[in-house]
Amino acid sequence: MINILTDTNSIKKMSNQQFINHLFETSIVHEVAITKLINAGIEATLNNKEKILTEWNQKQKETKTNMALDLGFTMPVFFQIIEEIETSFNLKYNN
Repeated sequence: MINILTDTNSIKKMSNQQFINHLFETSIVHEVAITKLINAGIEATLNNKEKILTEWNQKQKETKTNMALDLGFTMPVFFQIIEEIETSFNLKYNN
């Protein structure tokens, strides 16, 4: 039996949504771990928001380019998206 969590061929064929769904559906342990990981990632990102933005702005000044993240959005937009996810996460899990 192939372990889908470590089978490179199967994982690479999955869309992002399929991959995340599969991780959540693997077991309750995986589901809890991923939920805790999402929460910790949100907290760590937002707790370091000012530092991250300062470093990002400095790098933009140094390179004299408008640095965009994946899909072309900027760091401030990234934080807005993280805050939206945090709001929905808190509504779901009553944090």
